[in-house]
Amino acid sequence: MIRCFCTAATLALTVLTGCAPANTPIETAPTATSQAARDPAATETPQASRPALPPPPVIRTQVDSVAALERLKIARGMTLQWISWDYMGPVAVSDNNGVIRISASQSERGGNGKASMLGDIVRISDDEFVFRGRIVIIDTPDAGRECVLSSDTAGDQTFAITQNRKYWRLRNFEWCDGLTDYIDIYF
Repeated sequence: MIRCFCTAATLALTVLTGCAPANTPIETAPTATSQAARDPAATETPQASRPALPPPPVIRTQVDSVAALERLKIARGMTLQWISWDYMGPVAVSDNNGVIRISASQSERGGNGKASMLGDIVRISDDEFVFRGRIVIIDTPDAGRECVLSSDTAGDQTFAITQNRKYWRLRNFEWCDGLTDYIDIYF
């Protein structure tokens, strides 16, 4: 593991400017009067953080609202605001032995932009569903943009109906590069 050692004077600058390599722990260098400087054996080496395990597969979707499940099964479409709110992409919902699976996408007309999602519904209630799978945005709003949100690395994602709207919206808005992405599933 690579470590950056900073003096107390440079630690704040390092944290503020982000000059340390990504995902690199920053430690303060021992001073001459510190215990670590007098007795190096007194310093504990922190355990390397272990990557989170991917969530287990969905065995059975928890259905808290049959009406919400029926709305999801006949979903009209998916949108990402960067592509269009004027037209939707297709949504397919299936039941695979009690596991509700969703596949949805939207493609930019006359361009390369695309948004897609594929995965399982962990739980569905009156106003939300929990999604376990993968969401991808490519080439929108800018060419070359590629964003992947995976439950394997980011955990399950919640889509919710708010303010009596006619769609579920992904509640994690800024998951990629600081841009706000509105991914909606319409019923």
